[in-house]
Amino acid sequence: MSLTIQQDHAQQTHFHISFELEGNAETGQLQVEGPFGTAAIVLRWRPGQALLSQGEKSYRFPSLADLIQRSIGTDLPIEAVFAWLRNETVEVPGWQVESKPSQGGPLVARRYEPWPRLELRMVLQP
Repeated sequence: MSLTIQQDHAQQTHFHISFELEGNAETGQLQVEGPFGTAAIVLRWRPGQALLSQGEKSYRFPSLADLIQRSIGTDLPIEAVFAWLRNETVEVPGWQVESKPSQGGPLVARRYEPWPRLELRMVLQP
């Protein structure tokens, strides 16, 4: 998965991670892999709670959306991302889906409004 955040016309932040994802927008787990295939960060969520674990440290948040907002500094349409991964069409104001996994490539979705601009790319492997 990669996420590019364009703060303004000159500044971009780029994240690239390998991950294992289980669940859906309501309940699930995302395990971010470290450089040798070990779990570097684990996110777990369920209604009313999200937990980020990194080594011996854990951080609690009221929701997955809040955890993501605090982690990357902007919102992601979590329910829509899961729908897009299932090849469903979901319209989100300001977002445009460029490609879906059913088209043989990665999920590519871009947010043009509001700032910051975002580009989300997710490659799924069974």
